[in-house]
Amino acid sequence: MNLMHQAVQTANLQDDRQAVLMKAALHALGLLAERWALTRDAKARLLGDNEHDHLTQHARLERVSHVLGIYRAASALFNHESSLRQWLRAANTAPPFAGSSPIDVILRGRNLDEVRGYLECQLVA
Repeated sequence: MNLMHQAVQTANLQDDRQAVLMKAALHALGLLAERWALTRDAKARLLGDNEHDHLTQHARLERVSHVLGIYRAASALFNHESSLRQWLRAANTAPPFAGSSPIDVILRGRNLDEVRGYLECQLVA
């Protein structure tokens, strides 16, 4: 097998792996959107599916990873799903939110790593 053929096969395997990961990520995000009572539009914004964000598949997977990490940390902080949903929608003066609600910050899709880090630090505080 020549080097070019090996490179093509490797690229195809990587594309297949990305497709499988994206399918799983979309499924997980759909379940999360239900738990957080998000609209279809909000779910699309989480993925960067709007006219302002042109994300690569890798960037979308990274975004979903942060959102799922945010969910995991927030779920550990709040005993009840209703408390978590209430927290998501209330104005918050903590540094990553600067007076906005956590869901507004998350839906903007920026600083997701800061939100995740903030929540993970709350777990150990």
